[in-house]
Amino acid sequence: MTTQNDTTIRTQPIGATKPTATVPMLVGLALTIIATLIALMDPQQTDTIGQHVREAYPQWDASTVTTERTAILGWLVGTGVLGIVGWLTSLWAVRRRKRWALWFVATWFALAVVTAGLTLGTGGAAYDVIVPTPLGLLSALPLVAGALAMFRIWRDREA
Repeated sequence: MTTQNDTTIRTQPIGATKPTATVPMLVGLALTIIATLIALMDPQQTDTIGQHVREAYPQWDASTVTTERTAILGWLVGTGVLGIVGWLTSLWAVRRRKRWALWFVATWFALAVVTAGLTLGTGGAAYDVIVPTPLGLLSALPLVAGALAMFRIWRDREA
């Protein structure tokens, strides 16, 4: 900071960011990427989704189970990709110190909360929940980083 005639001028480069706001956002981005990749690898690795479908509908043939598994996988990957877009655009807005960044991030966070609620709470005819709980919880884990990011962005705004 430089003082001139009792006026304080902050000297900070254009586009500079406070690391307190971006660190949890980068963690959230990483968690979202990991959750999306784990969902993508599930059919080849543990097939949690396929087992979940077979437990709910033991009378279904293999092609119907595959179709249902693909739909659930599509939901997890689609929401993961949207989450990645949300993290990247939010990081851009915060790093550029856009005036509207807080509300932009808050909107993405609200969408993430709604999506996590749907993922963890939507049931079906024979399902308690459509998405297997372990994968649903994994996909909701970035919300913790999002809440911390929201808190830090709000606090940094008031500073």
